[in-house]
Amino acid sequence: MTILSIVMIKNFKEAKLGSNFCKNQVAEVKRLIDSMGISIFLMYLATRGFAKFVHIDINELPVLDRVGLFRLLVRELNGKANLQTEQDLLESCKKGLEKLTREQPKVVIIFNRFDRLKDEFNQNFFANLRSLRDIDKAKIVMIFAANKPLIRQTPEALTGGNLNMFSKTYYLKPYSQEDLGRLIKLNSTNLKMNNEKFKRALRLCGGHYQLLQLLLKSDLSIDKFLDDLAIKLQFKELNEYLDNNQCKQLQKIALGKKVTNLDQYLVDVGYVIKDKNGQYRIFTPLLLEYIKSNLRLKLPVKETQLFSVLKSHEGRTVSKDEIFATIWPDQEGGASDWALNALVYRLRKNPTFTTKGYLIENHKKIGYTLIKV
Repeated sequence: MTILSIVMIKNFKEAKLGSNFCKNQVAEVKRLIDSMGISIFLMYLATRGFAKFVHIDINELPVLDRVGLFRLLVRELNGKANLQTEQDLLESCKKGLEKLTREQPKVVIIFNRFDRLKDEFNQNFFANLRSLRDIDKAKIVMIFAANKPLIRQTPEALTGGNLNMFSKTYYLKPYSQEDLGRLIKLNSTNLKMNNEKFKRALRLCGGHYQLLQLLLKSDLSIDKFLDDLAIKLQFKELNEYLDNNQCKQLQKIALGKKVTNLDQYLVDVGYVIKDKNGQYRIFTPLLLEYIKSNLRLKLPVKETQLFSVLKSHEGRTVSKDEIFATIWPDQEGGASDWALNALVYRLRKNPTFTTKGYLIENHKKIGYTLIKV
């Protein structure tokens, strides 16, 4: 890449999306830049002409380390990228930025997917970045694009003076269907946007661009999307951005339970949407079904024993005598049919049992069969 001047940034095809694309988000991020804010950027934003943009894509680094990052930044600033040490590269970056700030009213450095360098995060690394920003605090803005706030990923590295680098965290939620449709049209010229699969995938993706692409590439039918390994991995990755408490709250919402004190992060990034009735729902029914299908089966002791014996013979009838011998082996005279019926009833009503898609068939006076639907 080269420095993203007003002429060069037009090489981003996202410029073709026009001035109305994500206009609310663009307006908000522009306001944050004007007030020295921090935000997540898309390449589309870099096509707007209200600042001098330097776009650093961490995905371009052959090795994810600090030296590689500063070498890439030097290259973008037209400096000598063949320097070897981090300190020499840092000094070259400073010279390039000093020149830019003399020429430009505002310089915005975008670090795309900065969180991929998380193994390099420490106080010294952020202090070096801060030294670049401090060349001219009134003109230089740094934007770190990440999948969750840096303060959550590396609180120990952002202590002391490094905290002063960050003035605002801005969350980009999933796209509106209108914006997402335009973006897909830009990048998929041969796509038939009027067929039923596209329309259904557009609704199911919940505004998530990468998920929509996976849905459109899948060879499976619409009702089998969750059997697609790539789609499963996408949802697994989404869950990895959450902590244990956030995952538990999503599980409660998936099971239709009331959630008190919902973590605001889930709303900020768009995992959870509040409907017109004030109820929380997960942004796509596919993620909801993924969460339900991956819930651990939590059962009391007796229900666990019953499930185990039925599961070991899934699809086949297990006799009452075998169940009695397994669950009540030491009870003289055996347990009553009433006790077994009550146990089957409790298992059937357990929410994690039903969300796993299990049914228990009753064969009168014979036994029971576990079926996965």
